[in-house]
Amino acid sequence: MKAFTLPASEASAMAALLASTRNLEDEPVPQTQSDEGPLGMYARADGSLREEYTEPRHTEGDDPSSMLPNADTVYLAAAATTAGDLAAAAPSVPEATRAELSTLDPTLDQDIADWFDESCPRPKVHLLGPVEVTALKGGDPSSIDNLGGTVSFVAYLACQDRGVTGERAAAACGWKTQKTVQNRATNARFLLGTRPDGSDWLPDASMSTEARRGTSPTYELVRGVGGVLNSADLFVRLRHRAERRGDVGGCEEDLVTAVSLVTGAPFEAATEHRFKWLFKPGQQRHDEIPGRSYPRHGPPAGHSSSRRGSHRLVRLACTAAGNASPHSDIAWLDQAAATEAESGRDAAGELVRDRVLDRFDEDLPPRSETIVEQREWGATG
Repeated sequence: MKAFTLPASEASAMAALLASTRNLEDEPVPQTQSDEGPLGMYARADGSLREEYTEPRHTEGDDPSSMLPNADTVYLAAAATTAGDLAAAAPSVPEATRAELSTLDPTLDQDIADWFDESCPRPKVHLLGPVEVTALKGGDPSSIDNLGGTVSFVAYLACQDRGVTGERAAAACGWKTQKTVQNRATNARFLLGTRPDGSDWLPDASMSTEARRGTSPTYELVRGVGGVLNSADLFVRLRHRAERRGDVGGCEEDLVTAVSLVTGAPFEAATEHRFKWLFKPGQQRHDEIPGRSYPRHGPPAGHSSSRRGSHRLVRLACTAAGNASPHSDIAWLDQAAATEAESGRDAAGELVRDRVLDRFDEDLPPRSETIVEQREWGATG
């Protein structure tokens, strides 16, 4: 048998690739693409409050301004978490900040109601799972000659903070000419249907705000009050309101509603062929931010429910975390905490061995290893 060899140049590149997969350091959540929109300059890309609007977590508890108001020891005993997780997920929010932001995003409740109202004519772009565009008064999707490209284009526009020129859209989507953009826009208008007043949900570029100002025509979905809805945007806004409300303001209801929007990994099964714009170097990854940030520090709704013994909500939060990031072990560890509370440590240990320990051929991430050891879930017998 002849040993397989690699040239030194290829071997070093492969070694660098393998080394990069072992980089387990968390990266900070990026800021929003702009300071515009209902959350203005207050939110990061995942909906969490920017650091300048929060204070360090009160680890001794008695802090209703935090989404997790009790002492760290309460949550550490009930949930699969760490002090670092709690500090990142549920800081304290100063009273002055809560008062300043109390009237922010006044249309959120109506937008949420419209999202779940099957009779609402507003188009809905679902991004927290398989990408889907639904419109009560839209055209028959099966009659669109390039439905996949049309849905991708609508999703692209839904993720933009402002209108985009035909040139920019063509470059982002990998189309050779702006004629393709025009064709997809025509298809998108058919798919979305018309507004109650008869106008388009995707106005002609020549009628855009920028065009009326005398600059370049742009493509932009109607948004804002009564505009096109998308699940990722609603998730971010609910997450933001939950944090600025704190435990005293009913944050758990917002978190549970946000969780209910997640049906799978964001942009599930998206490929670079169909969603070329999603994989463009140097741009914000609209699929990775919710997929990574939601389970990274543990779902506050799950931790809060663990503290009160509400295991149904814990499992709901765990399911959403697992859907959002199916290759992460965080949701399974949270699930194990609920299992231990219901059925004992042995049952939790069996779940962890089956779903976490036996699934990996290498060492666990330090966080996961610490939790497994502290809870004694890795023991056999």
